[in-house]
Amino acid sequence: MKRFSAILYLIISILFILIGCAHSRIDDSLNLNAKEIKITSWLNLMPGGPGSFHSSGEILLRNNESYDIKKISLISISIKQRDVQLYNFVPIFLTKDENDETYLLKKTEKEFSFRNPSGLPIKRELESDLPIKISLKFKEENDYYFHFEIENIKVEKVY
Repeated sequence: MKRFSAILYLIISILFILIGCAHSRIDDSLNLNAKEIKITSWLNLMPGGPGSFHSSGEILLRNNESYDIKKISLISISIKQRDVQLYNFVPIFLTKDENDETYLLKKTEKEFSFRNPSGLPIKRELESDLPIKISLKFKEENDYYFHFEIENIKVEKVY
């Protein structure tokens, strides 16, 4: 019975993680949607230095119109908790070759892999036991914008 309970708990936990992150579009200037989203956020609390906040992720965008997906870029990320903005930064992109099939999967899809700048200090307003919301701002070269929000992201603690 204990083994069954442990397996059931594991399955429920995995389902919670997979469906726990809600996301929504908040601007329709570009007709895009996210096909896949993977976001991880954590606090580096290891001894030997000041603590720092980290976030990284991948998002696969699907273009629903005639925009050139190559010309769409991720220009900023903001992180909020309880409607208080904690961080706003230009993301650092993990190396991707634009000719690599994983970067530009089809003419209508583009993958972005990113992280925040190193050493973001942990803000006093950040409540580490509460989830955060991440807003991604995209731009097309003709100044069309698209905002996308991912909610209920758990902040892990690393010691």
